[in-house]
Amino acid sequence: MEYQIINIIVLLALVAITAYYAIQTKKIVKENQKSRYIQYLEKRLSYVYSPLLRLLEEAERIPRSGIVDKKEEIFINKGQLKKIEDIFKHYRYLMSKKLIDKLLKLLQNLNSLEYHEQDGLSYDVDEINEINNIVSKEYGEIQETLDRMIEI
Repeated sequence: MEYQIINIIVLLALVAITAYYAIQTKKIVKENQKSRYIQYLEKRLSYVYSPLLRLLEEAERIPRSGIVDKKEEIFINKGQLKKIEDIFKHYRYLMSKKLIDKLLKLLQNLNSLEYHEQDGLSYDVDEINEINNIVSKEYGEIQETLDRMIEI
């Protein structure tokens, strides 16, 4: 009878220890998931959205003075185009579907145009502005999510 009481006490202690470690393991897994998600968001910002914003802001606007019904254009040099292509090629998996579609269309259109003598391309300002708006909006959303995750 005495052995049964000791066995029950030892068994309850083992159950309590196992439950404690299960709870701790669950907390660690949750922290690791949060940490990996934060790293993913930071990677999206640093490898895709920040460089794209910078490149789109650096593109030179060309006013079309004296030409009626002609919108201003954006001049993108070969270096900027190469950087956009590299970002698209290497970090496409970090982009939203909407951004992938717009960048793919932009790159196809730019690659089909002929270069100016200044080694660059002129492109419709509305298309670039649309991509810039997408990038800016998604950058803000990612940054907001990241800030919220870090606060928790």
